Amino acid sequence: MEKRSGYSLIQIGLWVRHLQRAERLTLKSVRSGINIILSEFDKFQLNVSKSGSMQLKTFIDNLSSIDDDETLGSDRAKELSDLMRKLENIIFAEARIKHYYVTTDKRYNTDYLMDQPEKLFKDGVFERLPNLSQYDFVEGFKCITF
Repeated sequence: MEKRSGYSLIQIGLWVRHLQRAERLTLKSVRSGINIILSEFDKFQLNVSKSGSMQLKTFIDNLSSIDDDETLGSDRAKELSDLMRKLENIIFAEARIKHYYVTTDKRYNTDYLMDQPEKLFKDGVFERLPNLSQYDFVEGFKCITF
């Protein structure tokens, strides 16, 4: 189980929308946005969206010889906008089948269960446990949390 920020999902959506209107953006900004989107697809295991972004990768690869400070221009912006709209539809379709769970308040502090397990023991006890026992407790606390 891994901890991930919900902000990353928002960031994907913001970049997708921003790149649909990219005529005045510099290529540096466009490349940055596309790289952020692609890396977030990996983090959240949005595999269908990642597969659907192959044309986007080709688009940005074709612009590799152009200077970062140059603006995208209307023709390239239209092409990018079309690609982003298609990708947005793929993201929406995949989002319908993905589920993310949010922890609710329980008897034990969720921050302690997930990030500071030593706080659930008397001072120094957790640190004196063998590494394997510490690992078992950490994994067990994650189960309690979820």
